Amino acid sequence: MSPKIVVAGLPESIGEDELYDLFDSFGEIEDVQIPLDPITGRPWGHGVITYGPGADIEGAVHSINGLRLQESALVV
Repeated sequence: MSPKIVVAGLPESIGEDELYDLFDSFGEIEDVQIPLDPITGRPWGHGVITYGPGADIEGAVHSINGLRLQESALVV
């Protein structure tokens, strides 16, 4: 099973490409998803990053947790 990280507190303007760029220095990323509300089409404010084997998950969590993006603090 591939390790996954859930990131909460995402600003609405952050897309999957930006989230990928934020986390790609910690290892090979297999998938990035930002779920959308099926009714409004707006993001729910969290994302899921799926890493490949050998990724530095702990490093990603410690480095990104609390990071402020557009006045929103991320929770990893």
